[in-house]
Amino acid sequence: MGLLEGQNLLLLLEELSLPAASVHNFDELRIPYRAVATDLATGSPVVLGSGELAKAMRASMSIPSALVPVKIDGKLLADGGVANNVPVDVARQLCRPDIIIAVNVGAPLIATEQLNSVLAITEQLTNILTVRNTTQQLSTLSRSDV
Repeated sequence: MGLLEGQNLLLLLEELSLPAASVHNFDELRIPYRAVATDLATGSPVVLGSGELAKAMRASMSIPSALVPVKIDGKLLADGGVANNVPVDVARQLCRPDIIIAVNVGAPLIATEQLNSVLAITEQLTNILTVRNTTQQLSTLSRSDV
């Protein structure tokens, strides 16, 4: 299901988030937080606002084919970038900010002449999904946003 199981990554995330280990409602963190993952059964975004913080973070970064998906509440979750790469809508709902600073870390589409392997085509399919949802989310930003 993935090249890497991700246990070491989960252990690192648990260590880094240890001061918040007893917090299960992410609104109670010093800075309210949401992780966005993708439900592999439906393709829908899943916004994680409670539970184990490290596990939620790990689920939201489970890049398809690279890291094994994470099971949370009966859902098999992968990288949120597949369904919602720049979750502007989640940020607006969570904290109703005056401005949003959005960073698009998505990959651009691959040039036709470079689509010469199964891996490149698989990457392109993922990029197409990501570019579509990123474009939609970025279109909701106002002039005051960055």
